[in-house]
Amino acid sequence: MKKTLFIIFSWALIFFMAYLSIRQWMKPKKDFFEKDTFVVTHQMIIEKIVPIGKLELCQFYIKDVMEHEEIKDWYFDPKVVLIVSGEAVGCIDLTKIDSSAIQISATQITVTLPKPELCYFKINHQDSRIYDIQNAYFIDSKPIIDKAFRQAEIAIQQGALKMGILEQTKKNAEQVLRPLLEQVSGKKIEFK
Repeated sequence: MKKTLFIIFSWALIFFMAYLSIRQWMKPKKDFFEKDTFVVTHQMIIEKIVPIGKLELCQFYIKDVMEHEEIKDWYFDPKVVLIVSGEAVGCIDLTKIDSSAIQISATQITVTLPKPELCYFKINHQDSRIYDIQNAYFIDSKPIIDKAFRQAEIAIQQGALKMGILEQTKKNAEQVLRPLLEQVSGKKIEFK
């Protein structure tokens, strides 16, 4: 009886090994040094839809060479030099225009535009680079670099405001909207 069970088990093991061998042999061959492939699936849903009435009217592309140095009492002062590329976009929010912002007369229409605002600002990390790292011996320089990039992003925001992005956005709003509104209404357009 034991001999019969041993023979059945042996044959089952042989068939199982043969099955695995054939299955492996049927797989597409890949080079020994080829990396593994991955299968990724996503199950996305729309969580919320928010209407946006912001009209982007001005975009500044900004370059900055920035030095970020941390003063340490007990160690060398690590310093990183970055060449930062960023952008800032000015816009007006058209959802803030209501009927009280528009006065119509026989020959002209007066529109009170909302104040221009800075829609967004960001660093373009693909065009930015680390130029130099100094005095970062035996420490991880990643936190210093991260702090430097955060400071650079704030500098892009402040720089765009100092360089007049809001004034340029206001001028561009008038240049873009005046011909459109004059063509549609057939009247002269005046902006406040």
